[in-house]
Amino acid sequence: MRKLVPSKPLHQALVQAIGACFLIFCLQTPLTAQTQDKAYCDSLLIQGVESVLEKKNYSDGLLYLEEARSLAAQNQWHKQEFLALNNLGILYYSIFDYGEALNYYLEAYTLSLKHLENSETMIVLNNIAVLYSREENFEKAEDYFSQAYRIAQREEDWFKVGSYSINLGIICAKNRELDKAESYIEEALELLSRYSDTTRLLEARSAQMEIYLQKGLDKPIRQEGQELMPQLLQKGMTANYIDVALCIAESYLRTREFELARRYAQKALNSKPDLNVRSNIYRLMSEINYRTGHYNEALLYKDSILLLHDSLNIIKNGRLFESSKLKFELQHYQYELDLKEAQVANGRKLLFLLLSASVLVVAFLLWWLHMRSTKLKQEKEIESNKRRIGELELEKLQHEVELRNRQLAAKALSISSRDQLLEELLSSMTKYPGLAEEPGFTSLLQNLKKQLSSEKEWNEFVTLFEDVNHGFLSKLKQRHPDLNANDIRYLSYVYMSLSTKEIASIFNITVETCRKRKERIVKKMQLVEGTNLYDYLFSL
Repeated sequence: MRKLVPSKPLHQALVQAIGACFLIFCLQTPLTAQTQDKAYCDSLLIQGVESVLEKKNYSDGLLYLEEARSLAAQNQWHKQEFLALNNLGILYYSIFDYGEALNYYLEAYTLSLKHLENSETMIVLNNIAVLYSREENFEKAEDYFSQAYRIAQREEDWFKVGSYSINLGIICAKNRELDKAESYIEEALELLSRYSDTTRLLEARSAQMEIYLQKGLDKPIRQEGQELMPQLLQKGMTANYIDVALCIAESYLRTREFELARRYAQKALNSKPDLNVRSNIYRLMSEINYRTGHYNEALLYKDSILLLHDSLNIIKNGRLFESSKLKFELQHYQYELDLKEAQVANGRKLLFLLLSASVLVVAFLLWWLHMRSTKLKQEKEIESNKRRIGELELEKLQHEVELRNRQLAAKALSISSRDQLLEELLSSMTKYPGLAEEPGFTSLLQNLKKQLSSEKEWNEFVTLFEDVNHGFLSKLKQRHPDLNANDIRYLSYVYMSLSTKEIASIFNITVETCRKRKERIVKKMQLVEGTNLYDYLFSL
């Protein structure tokens, strides 16, 4: 059983009650800590990319990437949202749904312009250009490759400038803008030679073969191409290896060296090219056989081209069916997501109603507590004000005592100065014997002596001092009965905060003598060594 603590203030219990209501509300919220974690979103992206690129499981890839996209959009994680959109574009590109791929690429491009760095913008521009290149829309491809190229130049990212120069060189070659293409490839070779990435350099040199072919430069094609092929094979760059082999085969075909042309075309065919490239190889093999008089073989390769086109259509139709299936699954997933969100919204409404009712009850209790607390505060304030008034009166009294002590000190110093002056005057007068014969001199001398401090003046000073500092002298005499009148007079001046020099002036003694008197008095009072005399007197 939970133990109740009766001393806990009521307002603390009410605050805990409100906190409990909010805790219930949070526990009922369907968002788990995992789904709110950016790391979970990253894991969805990784699983989506693996499903698309490695496992070719486009259905699972779509679900992973869409969930990552939705989560990133809700939390405004722009980098994760960009990656999800870009990879969704790659997914649809892989299943030949270029229209849907372009939509995702354009959405990723817009997001990168608003919220991300230029590096992301360059990535998606390159992907859009590749898509247009696959559709043989080389004008659009060149436009988007050029945009990526210019951004890389502004960023002074020369490695990417070199990489995009390769792409632009290939596109310009396909558009038969050979001078322009050659310029881009030369730039790529110059820039990429600064880095240790040999793969990109090999790509640039492979692209150069197409330019040589279209310019009719057979010698560099054969020399550089034969040098490149083993390097490409070693790097696993199969696509570039096939392109170079075909360029060499086309070169030998042009010079009617048919056996060499057939040998390099066969090397390209043996490298397992994709269906589009295989169609180009069959076309080349058909032409070689036709021109060497092997008409049956030429017809067989022509038939193979037709079969390849049929196969491509079947694959494309299958991929388009898969694309439609994926879109249906996506719509179904979105429907289920909307349904769950509706259920969550209804649950939240109910919780808000319960919470509102709880807040009203708590508000009433807080109001009652506030009224009670206000009354207690008022009583405490009245008591505090009384205590403050007493403190102010005490401070005022202490101030008055200090003021009157200063006045007493000033009076004592004034009397001391007067006596000093009179003594000096009397001393000076006695030095002149002739003055004594003057009439009235004796009377004047007696009057001056009367002006010197008398016991009566000291008694008056004591009366005034006792009036200001009630009980001090009686406490001092009671605690230290061995003190004589001069000792008490000295201690009174110390209590009034007079300096040693001022006290010495009052007693008409030297400062050193005054210090010795102090030591004698302290010893007589039997105070502990090191005790501050003023602090001791003030504590009486």
